[in-house]
Amino acid sequence: MVMLSHVRLVPRRDACRERPLLRPLPDEPFETGRLLSLRMDRYAQVSIRTNRYSVPVGLIGRTVGVMLHASEVVVYDGRKEVAQHERLIVKGQARLELDHYLEALVRKPGAFPGATALEQARPAGKFTPVHDAWWAVSAYSRKWLWQDFRLRREALLVRVEVEDLHQPAVAAVGLKLRAA
Repeated sequence: MVMLSHVRLVPRRDACRERPLLRPLPDEPFETGRLLSLRMDRYAQVSIRTNRYSVPVGLIGRTVGVMLHASEVVVYDGRKEVAQHERLIVKGQARLELDHYLEALVRKPGAFPGATALEQARPAGKFTPVHDAWWAVSAYSRKWLWQDFRLRREALLVRVEVEDLHQPAVAAVGLKLRAA
């Protein structure tokens, strides 16, 4: 029993009495993140509290919506989710997803070897030695560059986060390299 000035409250009894007066919870989930509207820079990144997160290069210069949660960052183009990253804790860091840059890197293969997104993808296992060999052969061979441009682009754009597709995609690239 809780004493509050002169009123005696009994939580269990009062809860039973108040339950019929409560409204039902809403169907949509309660959003706990903070919504921001940010403009993408020329590097296909958005800056959020001293950290940078990649967004697909097709959105460069546009204003995107960013939902900032405690442990993740979600980027929207209109209502469509275009990027999702684990939130960085340390200031001044960058979280770059290789998939966001592949279209630009296919057009400019010389930028690929030094790309920061590539350096982050290698330790994560998203860009294997087979991918490296495929890129080395196809990026600088005029014959491969034009004849297999579409195949090279599709091979690199495969979403390797999907476990069922990663191994077959890498195996197919390896077979193509051996056949050449």
